[in-house]
Amino acid sequence: MHLSLLAALGPFGLGHHPAVLLWNLHLLLLVPLLALTAPACRLYPHSVSAAVRAYLPAALHWLFALSGLFGIADNWPSWQLYSSRPESWQLWIRRDHAARLPDNLQPWLSRTVVDGWQPLSLERLSFAATSSPPVPEDRFQAAVIEAFLQTMPTSTDFQIRITEPHQFRWWQRRERRVFTLQQLREEQARFLLNARSVR
Repeated sequence: MHLSLLAALGPFGLGHHPAVLLWNLHLLLLVPLLALTAPACRLYPHSVSAAVRAYLPAALHWLFALSGLFGIADNWPSWQLYSSRPESWQLWIRRDHAARLPDNLQPWLSRTVVDGWQPLSLERLSFAATSSPPVPEDRFQAAVIEAFLQTMPTSTDFQIRITEPHQFRWWQRRERRVFTLQQLREEQARFLLNARSVR
């Protein structure tokens, strides 16, 4: 699996940053080494406490990873980094307010106009700045959008389109929209961890 991932991310695929390839190569080598050098451990059927000590950490690890399906764990530790499940936050600016954007954001404003709105491409901006896609985590995307909004005049009309999996029926997606900075802050307040931008 890691070899196919390296091929997809490498110079013949998506051309990701060398650090990403090094990280995945490290894991490709580390996992077999851990399996080969693990000390032999014999569990006896009558030793319940030893079995619990052995299996409880693994069970907690799996439960934490599976909790990502219900929006509890972040996408990276819950193995959803490359899945289609992660949330997507998109910032849209009203067409006739596009000139109000700062000069450093103008190149990332899409020329596509949908119902009088233009999207600001967080993906293209992230690739240009860091050679990698943005972090696929709703808290991070909300903080980036908030930082962008702080550089714009307060009279700029915007909307944030949030596409996310349903809370309990995670195989279904839903879309919500945010139209004001106050609504954005209310969205950020519902996160367990900080979702505010820091300057």
